[in-house]
Amino acid sequence: MSESVRSYLAQHVTAEKAEDVRSFLSELPEPEGDVFEVLEEAEDAAARRMQPDLPPFSYLVIRLSGDSVADGGVNHDVANDLLGPIGAEIQAAADRRSAESEMTLVRITRGSLVLHYKPKNPLASSAPGQVEVEVSPVDQAVRDTFDLHNMLERGELPAVIASRFGENKKLLKTARKLTEALDKHDLNMSGKWRSPTGGRVQSNLTERGRTYAKGLFKQIDKPKERIVTGRITGLDLDGIVTVQQVRDRKRKVHLEDPGDITRGFILGEEVSLRVEVVEATDQVGLHGREHLKYIEHVHQDALDFPADEAE
Repeated sequence: MSESVRSYLAQHVTAEKAEDVRSFLSELPEPEGDVFEVLEEAEDAAARRMQPDLPPFSYLVIRLSGDSVADGGVNHDVANDLLGPIGAEIQAAADRRSAESEMTLVRITRGSLVLHYKPKNPLASSAPGQVEVEVSPVDQAVRDTFDLHNMLERGELPAVIASRFGENKKLLKTARKLTEALDKHDLNMSGKWRSPTGGRVQSNLTERGRTYAKGLFKQIDKPKERIVTGRITGLDLDGIVTVQQVRDRKRKVHLEDPGDITRGFILGEEVSLRVEVVEATDQVGLHGREHLKYIEHVHQDALDFPADEAE
């Protein structure tokens, strides 16, 4: 019996029937998935009995559980915070944005909150000259996403996560955004993926994984000194000096006293400034925005290394 029917009976059963209903429900097995997932499995099995060589189909089921989705509904804030990151993770894991790696949300059902996705292009032929085989462009992307979720859930070492996913900064950033949204709304998330080959994988992100992710993605300031060389192209009364460097890069240098903007800084002047660069970095190598603090002017003849190398 589905979770929604059990809940309905529990809420509306009369007092004289309550014990009978409890006894009846206790004898029924807990459902393994929501009713639509069970029906899809049954329909697929029936179709294969009629045509055994029928090409397999794939789908992704994401289940969110928590007080804010307890009735199978979702408010605007939860939808806005979570639906985007869920799809963005798979796109990022594919390391490209294309129709081949897009997922389509096809259904939302009750039982906590259950999201059903299907690949927009579930099958693609192998490259010309290779053995003819049907593959799913999104299959590896979902598997990588689930691997990352499971690594967070079991508290994998930061160095291991960085080694596996460090080159795909976009995936790590979308995972950070997703775990922050789950934590904000106190939600747990599980996923089931059925690939076109029939293989199945699962993932979990509970409070344990969310808590670990919070520490993993926490950014810590790591200050260091640098020399910034270029032409002054902007002087802001808030105490910000804009230095235009080679290769068209602009750097914003912040003065401790905004009043100093009128002393020692001239528009159009070539300067070398010693600055403290404060850049936040987390345990898997994601960087935050850098903040440059002015220390002093440096004369070119006082530099013991080329200005470009200082960058």
